Amino acid sequence: MALPLWPAAASSSWPSAQEPGIRSTPWPNPHRVAEASPGLRVVLDLVLNHTLHEHPWFLDSRRGHASAHHDWYVWHFGRNGGPPNNWLSAFGGSAWEYAPERGEYYYRFFSKQQPDLNWRSRAVRQAMFDVMRF
Repeated sequence: MALPLWPAAASSSWPSAQEPGIRSTPWPNPHRVAEASPGLRVVLDLVLNHTLHEHPWFLDSRRGHASAHHDWYVWHFGRNGGPPNNWLSAFGGSAWEYAPERGEYYYRFFSKQQPDLNWRSRAVRQAMFDVMRF
């Protein structure tokens, strides 16, 4: 039996904007489930390359270079009135989405609702390692 950690995953839609990680989910903590059910194996599908476009980190990053999370996502200025380059999304079309409030494009390999994290940022790496250490 699969138990999604995000409530919206159970309804086949994307999760709401919550902090990442096990601690913030209303679903049972995998440690407690495993302790209460000896022999039960808990498998997590942890996606580390992107967040939701409604996530607080991304909303802050969209505000611009003065924001605390300004470099937590892959941002680039466009070229010649279009995206920074010709990279394609896994689902077709450009892998770049324009954010008018910032005046730049953000990279998203999958859906425009899943902006990719900037793993070159030390702060991103630390935050995601913290999520992995739940």
